[in-house]
Amino acid sequence: MDFKIKDLKEEIQRDGLLSALVVRKRDEYYELLDGERRLRVLKDLGWKRVPIDERHVDDKIARRSAYKLNKIRENYTVRDEATYFKKLFDEGMKAYQIETELGADHHWVQACLNI
Repeated sequence: MDFKIKDLKEEIQRDGLLSALVVRKRDEYYELLDGERRLRVLKDLGWKRVPIDERHVDDKIARRSAYKLNKIRENYTVRDEATYFKKLFDEGMKAYQIETELGADHHWVQACLNI
């Protein structure tokens, strides 16, 4: 278990879960938009039910929100970011759309797509 996950687990054991997982409804299941590490810790702690904050957002907003939240928390490595940009590109987004939608630098997006 990495250091950040261990700290998160100790915090949740001590203080409880301080913020709900953010999800959106997708057909018969929920898609997790924010809280992947918290969910892993909660499963490890044996939680069967977790509080959620359901959002009604389209794909564009979901992508942008997930990207920005992870960027703010500095959760992306260069490889993670390049992989994410390539995934969006492979799904049909143009480089300029990735830049505009995510607020990413033009040269950075180009470099990531060329890795």
